[in-house]
Amino acid sequence: MRITGGLVHEYMVCKRAAWYSVRRVSFENELMILGKMLHEESYKGEVKNVFSDNISLDFVRKKNGEVFVYEVKKSSKMIDAARIQLLFYLKWLKDRGIEAKGKIAVPKEKYQMEVILNEESKMELEKILKDMEQTLSKNKPPRPVWRKICEKCSYAELCWA
Repeated sequence: MRITGGLVHEYMVCKRAAWYSVRRVSFENELMILGKMLHEESYKGEVKNVFSDNISLDFVRKKNGEVFVYEVKKSSKMIDAARIQLLFYLKWLKDRGIEAKGKIAVPKEKYQMEVILNEESKMELEKILKDMEQTLSKNKPPRPVWRKICEKCSYAELCWA
């Protein structure tokens, strides 16, 4: 199992959906397509989708000698999932000798939030990654838990049919 930032985000939103994703069961709905379009339309002057080792950073900006990794989101509703995803990227960079800070950007809300990898957030991330490995390696998916987001989820029929 290869853990990526996208998988970390998905796990934080719904463990069951992440379990399906690890097994390459994926569906794309209109909300996912809209999110991709927003990403492409926002921050047009930036170099986007920086790929390396199965890691895709939305974009990176250097300002006053500091490196900022940006994660662009359609809405701030899942801000904690985005924060953990960004911590994953920051740790990945740090492990390769690159000190960076993160920013979550929500263009439609004109909102940005800075994310910093410190000892406390690193311990939080490590705990989540350990839980991910245990949960996602099981033979059965986690039990579904009904939440408002289930109404628009592309996996809804797998969970609730």
